[in-house]
Amino acid sequence: MNATVSKGRGKTAVKPPRGAQYRASEAFQAVINDHSTPVDWIAQPDPERRPLTGHDVEQFRVRNQLSFNTAADALAFVTPFHFKKHAGTSGPLKIEFELLLRIYARHPRPAPWVVVTPKQMFERFYGQLADEFGDVSKKPAKAMLYSRFGALFGRYADAVRRWVESNGKAERVTLRAMEKLSELENPRALAEELARQIYGLRGLDFDHEFPLPDLKNPPIPGKRGPTKGRKAAADDAVIKKIIKRKAGGVDEKASVNPAAKSPSVKKTTKAPAVKKVAKSPNPKTKT
Repeated sequence: MNATVSKGRGKTAVKPPRGAQYRASEAFQAVINDHSTPVDWIAQPDPERRPLTGHDVEQFRVRNQLSFNTAADALAFVTPFHFKKHAGTSGPLKIEFELLLRIYARHPRPAPWVVVTPKQMFERFYGQLADEFGDVSKKPAKAMLYSRFGALFGRYADAVRRWVESNGKAERVTLRAMEKLSELENPRALAEELARQIYGLRGLDFDHEFPLPDLKNPPIPGKRGPTKGRKAAADDAVIKKIIKRKAGGVDEKASVNPAAKSPSVKKTTKAPAVKKVAKSPNPKTKT
């Protein structure tokens, strides 16, 4: 997904990347949704050369001499039952769980008691870089950074957009990984290093799939989405008519047929004329 090279009429030009291209690819979706393919940890016991499995969850508890309750809390499991359930799986762990386990392997101490939000971590990771882009390229640049930041924790760009722009909540394990990273001097360097390892063991190049936006070749806005269909356009026309009718008090039928009279105006009918009886010129007198 880096900048593409186009060839035409003997000239070579580097095209800036489009923001719309940085959506979740099929390869990325396959990686983060694959939890059933067995990983032979017996044939490859070195966890640095294979994806982590439920076996490594139990090894984390045994290596650090933790109880089931303490280990479950360290890995952000709701109950010890969930810990045992994940410890019995043979497929690759979710990206966020493997990230947390590998952080503990580098820094084997409990997570700090701090409140960390995903928005704060994004600003710490990529906030300064996003602010360096101009008005035109800032939005697609942030879309690229949303994709990269979300991939660190096994999430799509839409989740990061919800975290950053709407103060959305993340899952427990994601927050626990962010808590562990927040205590480091350079958390972004470690997170990206581990992401390269985690995705590389699954056959995906992290930096190629989720590149950083380049200031020398800034991204340009992509397509905003499909155009509206006939039904959507018809619905919009109906809504506009309703709004116009409410605002001006004009009936829809009256706007179609100007000759039609408004139903709100009552039709006044004249009373029938009363015939006057002519008086006789010589009225009779009583005798």
